[in-house]
Amino acid sequence: MAETFLKTNERPAKLDDTYTWIGKCRNSGKDKGGIGICLKSDIPVLDDNVLNSKDDNHERLWVLSRIGNAKTAIGIAYFPNDGIDRDTTDKLMYELLENCSKLATSGYEILLMGDFNGKCIEKCQITNFNVMRDLASYNGKRLHQFIEAKILL
Repeated sequence: MAETFLKTNERPAKLDDTYTWIGKCRNSGKDKGGIGICLKSDIPVLDDNVLNSKDDNHERLWVLSRIGNAKTAIGIAYFPNDGIDRDTTDKLMYELLENCSKLATSGYEILLMGDFNGKCIEKCQITNFNVMRDLASYNGKRLHQFIEAKILL
């Protein structure tokens, strides 16, 4: 979950008991915000603070789990509104690249989700139509560079 608007890392009151909650509130002085990961309770959480992701100012969080037989690193990230804070966007993008490299080298499958607050323009590989007609945004370009760097296309 991106933009949780929670003020503490405690489990959300209305979250179903069949889910585990791992949260990270903003500690940058901004009001509201925060990110979190919800997992079905039968999915084991092996580490809820991978790469010390709960303890820094990046709006990203990593947990380690085992899904089926696969060691899996699950990440959530929240980027500033498009083009508003390019420095923070770049720092978070480089942090995620470094994180993914470390996790992949350790043998983990990687599942990264979040709100990248960007627009990417590409032709759909199935229909060959444009997916979006707007001009690519700063965050969208950075996201596309990230995908290409990690060979996720």
